[in-house]
Amino acid sequence: MLRWLLMSEPQCRVLIVDDSRVLCLSVEGLLGSEPDIICRSVMKAKDAMEAAIGFGPTVILQDLIMPDVEDLDMVRLFKNDPRTREIPLVMLSSNDDPKVKSDSFAEGANDYIVKLPDRLELLARVRYHSRGYRAMLDRNRAYAQIAADLKQAGEYVTGQLPEEISRGNILARFLFEPCAGVGGDFFSYFPIDKEHFGMYLLDVSGHGVGSCLLSVSVGDSLRRRILPGADFHNPGQVLEVLSNIYPMDPKTGKYFTIWYGVFHRKSRVLTYAGAGHPPALLIRAGSETVEELESTGPFIGIEGMTYENTKVTLGLKDRMYLFSDGVYEIRDHETGRMWEFDRLKRILAGGQLLEPKVRLENLLKSARQSQGSDVLEDDFAIVEFEF
Repeated sequence: MLRWLLMSEPQCRVLIVDDSRVLCLSVEGLLGSEPDIICRSVMKAKDAMEAAIGFGPTVILQDLIMPDVEDLDMVRLFKNDPRTREIPLVMLSSNDDPKVKSDSFAEGANDYIVKLPDRLELLARVRYHSRGYRAMLDRNRAYAQIAADLKQAGEYVTGQLPEEISRGNILARFLFEPCAGVGGDFFSYFPIDKEHFGMYLLDVSGHGVGSCLLSVSVGDSLRRRILPGADFHNPGQVLEVLSNIYPMDPKTGKYFTIWYGVFHRKSRVLTYAGAGHPPALLIRAGSETVEELESTGPFIGIEGMTYENTKVTLGLKDRMYLFSDGVYEIRDHETGRMWEFDRLKRILAGGQLLEPKVRLENLLKSARQSQGSDVLEDDFAIVEFEF
């Protein structure tokens, strides 16, 4: 970290770059008597960058014409180096030509002073630019801390997700790509007992820490199976208990959707219920026909709601997909139109002969290509089960 980032005193640190010793002394005389201003001068362009890195100025006063560089090369040097790019650069020149000023600003100069200005004007400009630069450093530090906290929150959520299942009579694979910030998607699957296998995927409204905290809280209750009065063999009852425990907060308006199912190994019957969530998609073995396992109940957040169970019998090698709306609510960057839900069904059905992971990766690749960005606008969460 550069030295001036660690300084706490409110100072203006002025680096003067001019080949004239007289001018350097004059500017130091104008500024140096002020208790909040520290000056340093260099008279050769080749020394300017080293001085800027070591001194850590809050503003650089630079002569427009230096004998050991051509034209505006010194400006380009400062503005192309990430270590000095953001430091305010004020040009000092005896040339009052508007074209010269325009060229200086075009190369990245922040201000232009015809030398030598009145002392009060010079003080005002130095303090103005220094104050803005220090405020930017404070903002950047705050943003960096926020970004680090969000990254840590995202890693925590990812760490709570289950391991993939690659052996046994129920296989589970998933692809989870968080959006730019933290979101509200969460999923898991687990044996309830020797005969029953549970699974769910939930999606909290909105983005950010609030959505993330709610999704982790709900997910933890389900993962640990600690919902009072809920029979985890009964999806509808689980959703009813959730709706009473997690009413929509009138201050934040947070709610969530969820699809919850229980597979009975012996009978091969899947019992499920949904709360405002996208339907699970079922693709029978050897077929490209996609069945929608509808989520008919309202979202979780309304107290006193009831949720009905639905049953379906699964065949050998049938595949089922749970996902959030971020998997198919993709806006095409060329047309501006959102994907149709049938497009998701076609992509999944068309991957019958592909390796499992390739199927999911192809879907993510299609979403990124359509959006025109590797970072999606919403969490991308999809789980594939093979029975």
